[in-house]
Amino acid sequence: MNDLLQKAELKILIVQPSRLGDIIFSLPVVFNLKGLFPNSHITWLVDDRCYELLENNPYIDEIIVVPFKELKKNNLFKKIKEIIKLKNILRSKKFDISIDLHGLFKSSILVLFAKAKYKIASSSSYGMKELSWIFSKEIKSQNSMFQHTIDRHLEVVKYLREKFNKKFEIKKEFPIYLSEENEIKVNEILKKFNIKDDFITIFPGGGWLSRRWFIENYARLSDILIKEFNYDVVFIGGKPGGSPEEGIIEKIQKLMNEKSYNLSGQLTLKQLCVLLKKTKLFIGNEAGPMHIACALGTKVIGIIGPTNPSRTGPFGNNFIVVKKDIDCAPCRERNCKKMLCMKKITVEDIINAVNKIL
Repeated sequence: MNDLLQKAELKILIVQPSRLGDIIFSLPVVFNLKGLFPNSHITWLVDDRCYELLENNPYIDEIIVVPFKELKKNNLFKKIKEIIKLKNILRSKKFDISIDLHGLFKSSILVLFAKAKYKIASSSSYGMKELSWIFSKEIKSQNSMFQHTIDRHLEVVKYLREKFNKKFEIKKEFPIYLSEENEIKVNEILKKFNIKDDFITIFPGGGWLSRRWFIENYARLSDILIKEFNYDVVFIGGKPGGSPEEGIIEKIQKLMNEKSYNLSGQLTLKQLCVLLKKTKLFIGNEAGPMHIACALGTKVIGIIGPTNPSRTGPFGNNFIVVKKDIDCAPCRERNCKKMLCMKKITVEDIINAVNKIL
């Protein structure tokens, strides 16, 4: 990289296309890259479903959207046409450095398309997968098996700091731009439902079935929070008809005795961020909304089962992890039939955590 040392403006490509949690974990990278290279031009390559989270971010100069959802729908001819178009766009940018923070075949193909002069990637605790290591130099850390994903991603910044011989303090900042318009809209929704300022947000969904705590537990927990703690309870989840989470909240509410509020599908991604910033406490399974809440500094109780919270769980200084140590965990099994790790977590465990964090 010696040939880049004197370059006035580095063109850097971030390849982290999908999943809200992964996007959140990667935000400190762009924050620190802008500090390390103030004159750099940073482009982020992202799935159209996650675009809004990055929109108007002052640390990102350009966002290129990859329409994965549309590509799945299109016929073969249209798919090839869209892929060639994307490839030509990426090649025309003439990137100096590409940084793969995803480490899968999907991201490695995008790295190949971009053809940056130097291709690097963050280390994974389980190694780069699906041949992605062929296309980018993996920046490994000594403690990858015990590091949070955020810290593993920041190893890339440390690597570049060393290569460019710069003195720079790396910080864990999570820049998310929230407009006044989003704030006004969320306030209108809260007023419409007559939701009190002291409300707790609960997320009972998540992509992995094995990460989901049970609906009867969420129902009992919510009743206690409303009746005994005097909080309003707001549920969030995927849009109706557009997510495997559909119907979960309705099932929970049918089991409840107290009145709660279902805002599933009624908020844009940025409006969800505003809601999570306003909430007194977030309680939920390991998934994107939990990581957004952590990034915004909200108090979080994370209910963790088949994964290792030190690697992909809540982060910051304002959270409690509720998890049971059993022989088979963490198994990272998406569709576990037994779910012993989740069965052992009781409503009382969560109530104890609420008392501690509030």
